Amino acid sequence: MTKKTKAEQAFSIHARNGAKILHLCGINDQFGNPRRIYLETPNNNKKASECRWWDEGYAGFHAVTDLSLRDDARTAESSYRVDITIQQYNSVMKAYVKG
Repeated sequence: MTKKTKAEQAFSIHARNGAKILHLCGINDQFGNPRRIYLETPNNNKKASECRWWDEGYAGFHAVTDLSLRDDARTAESSYRVDITIQQYNSVMKAYVKG
């Protein structure tokens, strides 16, 4: 099973289990900078096209600027983490709204 397939399955499972935020983790870039995103799911009463993402950078769950979701982001780091490919990382940033 490829990393992409595993990521897609994990995304679906976590979303079905009620996760409001997913922690999507790609490999670091060539300079060692993290490629991690918090992605809001439709479980937060949003249409999929309205879901937002936040680049974690070095801020951790504090990168999520919507304070009502910050605790969900903290939980996502351990409970709803999904390892993704760089292509998936780039696709998320293009497909969803920046938070």
